[in-house]
Amino acid sequence: MPLNARNTVLALTLAVAAGAALADNPAPQSQPAKWVSRDVNFTYQGFTSQYSCEGLRGNVETILRAFGARKKDMQVQITPCAAIGTSEISFSPGVRGTISVLVPATAQEVSRGDPGVVQAHWKTVDLMQNRKLGNEHGGQCELLEQSKRGLLPLFTTRNLNYTSNCIPHETFIGGMTFKVEVLQADPKA
Repeated sequence: MPLNARNTVLALTLAVAAGAALADNPAPQSQPAKWVSRDVNFTYQGFTSQYSCEGLRGNVETILRAFGARKKDMQVQITPCAAIGTSEISFSPGVRGTISVLVPATAQEVSRGDPGVVQAHWKTVDLMQNRKLGNEHGGQCELLEQSKRGLLPLFTTRNLNYTSNCIPHETFIGGMTFKVEVLQADPKA
């Protein structure tokens, strides 16, 4: 085969391979969205894992950030805590505050050039793979179960894949799934 023909075949082969790779991993498609404020009011009641008031706040902030809460204006405070100090274990610690989350923008908001409209995309979040939560030991089962009910509804989501077999007073190891697609701002937004 002549050199030019080989180069052409090689170029076509690379183009087909690149096209196949893009088909398997499509670039996220942007859509217009806007930031809205939401109130957070979350009280944890667990039997297996207990938290200090500060410990719960840190874990809740990690979950809120994973779901796409905007960091720059997130305000999460400890609610009046049953523990004497913030580092002591509490039997029902809680947090409250405000966060900003993305919701799809309306066609009217986009057409009038609303300054609050940003570009966003759907991103799959897997809380079981979040190292900051320490899920490798199964101690977060109750917190994640309660987060599904108390925190996830604050966000724009789709395609929730959630399974849990939390049993009070038993550390849960393996078998829990918590994946969900959330609307998150494009990097330049």
